[in-house]
Amino acid sequence: MNPEQQKLALLEWAGYKRFHGSWVDKGGDYVNSNLSSLDTIAEFEGKLSANEHKLFREKLCVVCLGKNSPISATAQQRLEAMVRTLGLYEEKGS
Repeated sequence: MNPEQQKLALLEWAGYKRFHGSWVDKGGDYVNSNLSSLDTIAEFEGKLSANEHKLFREKLCVVCLGKNSPISATAQQRLEAMVRTLGLYEEKGS
């Protein structure tokens, strides 16, 4: 999956819907869809259960392997780990 596909998968997982080119929650309020921001990714991480968060940390280590430490993971690396944790990741060619 490319980064844009990962972003769409996570926004849909959170229950957000497209509305006039923006994303809204179930109440119709606009939401921050800038998933290149560490702050926004942290908000999504906060939605994980304890078990999902443990798996997320494991996936983040794999995503960062050979590149950098999970402590200094980029928003994109955290996004990929999140999508993988939630079982939303599709391999290329799938």
